[in-house]
Amino acid sequence: MAWPVMLYVPNIIGYFRIACMWSSFYYAQSNYKLALVLYVLNFAGDLVDGFAARLFNQSSNYGATLDMVTDRVSTAGLCAYLAVLYPDDAFAYVSLIVIDVFSHWFHMYASAKTNQHHKDNQANFFLQWYYGCYPLFGYCCLAQEFYYLAKWILRFEPNVALPFGKWQTVSM
Repeated sequence: MAWPVMLYVPNIIGYFRIACMWSSFYYAQSNYKLALVLYVLNFAGDLVDGFAARLFNQSSNYGATLDMVTDRVSTAGLCAYLAVLYPDDAFAYVSLIVIDVFSHWFHMYASAKTNQHHKDNQANFFLQWYYGCYPLFGYCCLAQEFYYLAKWILRFEPNVALPFGKWQTVSM
């Protein structure tokens, strides 16, 4: 008997990510430290779900969509919250949400039309370089999230010593 795709291990990790993300945004105003921990658990789940899909041979279109949508909603929610915390930068954060959603969804749509995985459809040189050089891809993803998380922390702890230097002077 085939295992239902909705119960694949990577998809269960995806549901855990959604619960962490949702809870993180719920607690963002009242308990920012708990919210940060929950958001980081959501982000860590993104590093694990693809590994689990390959390990258990449980890759699926449903799982790929769940992962991509969870990534986009997580980033959009975090940018929306940062727009609340930094109202002078709200337009920049909203612009980042728009760019993120449009670029990923158009790329996924184009890949679906050619029946390819979105990381395999590389007619564009930049995308070929971006997805083909995993250290670059990882650095870009991690740097973006760490920047957003640093901005979140610095809003509540402006004198905290982050290992990245004095970021409290950086603005968008």
